[in-house]
Amino acid sequence: MRRLVGLDYALEHVQLAYATTVHGVQGETTDAAIVGPEVDAAGLYVGLTRGRHHNEAICVTRTDAAALGGLASSMRRGTTELTIGDSMRAAEAELRRAARERAMQPQTYGGPGVGGAGLSR
Repeated sequence: MRRLVGLDYALEHVQLAYATTVHGVQGETTDAAIVGPEVDAAGLYVGLTRGRHHNEAICVTRTDAAALGGLASSMRRGTTELTIGDSMRAAEAELRRAARERAMQPQTYGGPGVGGAGLSR
């Protein structure tokens, strides 16, 4: 259904707005930003630091206390960033796994000249 809105009404009551994901708005600055429910901590941070004049988070709950709890839950939601130690442990685990797989593969032996030193894998 279409409605015709007069110019005077539109000038007074209509505001142009855009919607985007919090990840798509990184690096942008707007006059106002509104973050919807169920975002993670990174999304909450990005969304609430985009508005130059106004930033707002929406929590759909029955009480103010539940809204504060929902906001706190969003602040804790998300994956923890890995440290260099975490990355090193993951790389070592992957190397051990690859070494075990290689050790379990059947080895074939050939004559001189096969595989360099008489071994062929």
